[in-house]
Amino acid sequence: MWQTGLTRYHKNTGMDMEIEFYRGLCEKLLQREFKILKDGKSKDELDEENIFYTMIKQMGASVCVALAVRAEKTDKEKLREIIDGQTKLAEKIAENISANQLIMLDIIICPNKECVEKARIENEIYARSERTIEARWIVDTEEKKIIVGEGQPTKISGIEKIINELFDDKESSRYARSMDEAVQKRAEEDISEMSGGDFMLTNIIFVINLIVFALMELDGGSENYSTLISYGALSREKVFEEHEYMRLITSMFIHIGFLHLAHNTLALYIFSKRLEQYKGKILTALIYLMSGISGGIAELLFSDAGVCAGASGAIFGIEGAMLGYCIRDKRSIGGLNIYIMIIFVFMGISLGFLDENVGNAAHIGGFICGFALSFIMRDKNGKRYIQGNGN
Repeated sequence: MWQTGLTRYHKNTGMDMEIEFYRGLCEKLLQREFKILKDGKSKDELDEENIFYTMIKQMGASVCVALAVRAEKTDKEKLREIIDGQTKLAEKIAENISANQLIMLDIIICPNKECVEKARIENEIYARSERTIEARWIVDTEEKKIIVGEGQPTKISGIEKIINELFDDKESSRYARSMDEAVQKRAEEDISEMSGGDFMLTNIIFVINLIVFALMELDGGSENYSTLISYGALSREKVFEEHEYMRLITSMFIHIGFLHLAHNTLALYIFSKRLEQYKGKILTALIYLMSGISGGIAELLFSDAGVCAGASGAIFGIEGAMLGYCIRDKRSIGGLNIYIMIIFVFMGISLGFLDENVGNAAHIGGFICGFALSFIMRDKNGKRYIQGNGN
């Protein structure tokens, strides 16, 4: 009743590969926003004596629990005991937080064929309660493949991608040797992701906005209609009748009053630098420009404003792209996860409806464009850029 899925064929050594895979899985699950579940039974040190650990991640009303077990260190009876005990613990946690669904994934790690045969605990997907679904994968670290039971899912919360990344990893010796060290490394990655980056694109946009604003203030004022038009603000007449389409770009660098500039500068700092660090300058620039243009078109089509300007459509596009990448990559970006991004977007658009001077059509148009682009514009070779290294 077992079938082989997600197969990779590379040869490597046994126990060394197994323990490094075990450590690497811990680190990469932490990177995907999983948390370590400590119950006093699993050891903190990720050494030869450590048999299992359990990681948990809440996704809205659902909870995903990943149990990693080193089958070589157990017998069948002990293996069943660990799986049953951790599943019951996960069910109790899911009940306490009123989760609608619990997905329990048992990752049984084996360094050789003999261990694989021992680890074949026969089961199909089944519910231990009305809301619990359990799946079991055997990971053969020698043959570098995942063995999935018939009828069971081959994809769960991106964990299959983590496993395949580990199969291809050439620098596994760097992985943490204790839970505390893994958590510390994850925290340091979060800090370095935002503090050690090169935010040239974000800084360039900020400087352009500031220079244009200063020039407008010296040339009649940034709230003066004639000044706005002369510097490239949007108006239906200029775009649709006089065909001055460059205004869809120039208007993105114009702000009406200091508060408008300050608000957009803060939003630019919060979101653009994170996306630039995560996805690189080129991809961020494309999303920024295309979202800004889409927002401008939406404002002209669906608003009756006489003149409009600002980077809000582009910034909402950056927010939309960040939300999309959080969903697609199943992780946070610079500490901002799916739920935080939803709150930011909801509040921004909601507040826009309360002020008639706010171009909410541009916000919505930019957001939709950025969100869509996060799924349409694939990274080089189909892989994510890590910490903005792919420019």
